[in-house]
Amino acid sequence: MAKLISKTYGDALFEVAAEENKLESHLKEVEAVLDVLKENEEYINIIGYPRIPIEEKKTMIESAFK
Repeated sequence: MAKLISKTYGDALFEVAAEENKLESHLKEVEAVLDVLKENEEYINIIGYPRIPIEEKKTMIESAFK
């Protein structure tokens, strides 16, 4: 299921970047997000934990990517 979701969103992101002729800038942004997640693996666990409210998750994500 997760692979299907990631492929769907990945394909959509690629299409938008291609339409806007911004493949390289979008790639750099995606790589930056990936770097943050690699450095802070606990974010992946927190995001997937169902007992943490969505608003709290949003706050954590916004804080990580400022």
